[in-house]
Amino acid sequence: MFKTYWLTAIRYLKKHKLYAAINITGLSIGLASCLLIIVYTRNELRYDSFHANKERMVRATMEYQMSGTVNQVATTGTKLGPQAKRTFPAVESYVRLFQATRIMQPGQQSFEEHNFLYADKDFFRVFS
Repeated sequence: MFKTYWLTAIRYLKKHKLYAAINITGLSIGLASCLLIIVYTRNELRYDSFHANKERMVRATMEYQMSGTVNQVATTGTKLGPQAKRTFPAVESYVRLFQATRIMQPGQQSFEEHNFLYADKDFFRVFS
């Protein structure tokens, strides 16, 4: 019985080549799109999920308009964290990060470190 179905399908594909090609192409594009959406969604839902208190963490972003276009960046002023903690009782702690280039001098050697990162004292308490 299965053999009959296969033979019928092959005969149909040979007889209606253009229609079959359109259907197979549409099915392929649909399945590929569905799989890409699933992979993207899983990645977004699992992003930073290794933190112990991930449900209580928030990232502040800044939105600004320049030349008619609205831009959104994950950079804010240095006063946002302390002001948010003073203003909102739900804010337990905050972490500010600042990346800069520094000249390091351990002993007699000196070298330039391009990705030197400054952080607040609660960094290791917030990020597990």
